[in-house]
Amino acid sequence: MDLGIAELTRKSQGAPKLMLVLTDGQSSDKNLTAISALHAVKQNISVFAIGLGKAPDREELVRITGGKADHVKFLNFDQLTENLEFLSIQLCPLY
Repeated sequence: MDLGIAELTRKSQGAPKLMLVLTDGQSSDKNLTAISALHAVKQNISVFAIGLGKAPDREELVRITGGKADHVKFLNFDQLTENLEFLSIQLCPLY
């Protein structure tokens, strides 16, 4: 997340910022995830988490988004691609 935050901060001066995080929802360091999410919030970056797999942890997805409910879960990439229209509808209100 930190690399994405740095890139968005550097290149998106004045523009709306949205970060999509694709994850298995199993962080190796929950504290670091929370710190990164807080950094994104401070930089006015909207974060949307996409949990992939059989068991992405809902609490981890919420942690990634900085405490918001901006997340979805899909079993695999095929299901993700089948739901791109749904996903775009979910992302539009973030702007």
